[in-house]
Amino acid sequence: MSKIYNSIQGDTWDKIAKEQLGSEYLMSELIAANLSLSHYAIMTADLQIVIPDINVSPRTIDPQLLPPWKRNSNG
Repeated sequence: MSKIYNSIQGDTWDKIAKEQLGSEYLMSELIAANLSLSHYAIMTADLQIVIPDINVSPRTIDPQLLPPWKRNSNG
């Protein structure tokens, strides 16, 4: 079951993904669950972020689904 995380000033998608889902590589899934908030790069306080249930290992995520700054430049 999904849960709700209330943002704090300065939160970012990758920070929330790391803290709430265990890996910053799950940021794409986090954004997909919160499309109405996807325009935020840096969060304001008290946004309600849906934390989805994730059933994939971060190792199985296609790096091409990540934003360019998160992709491995060696591959």
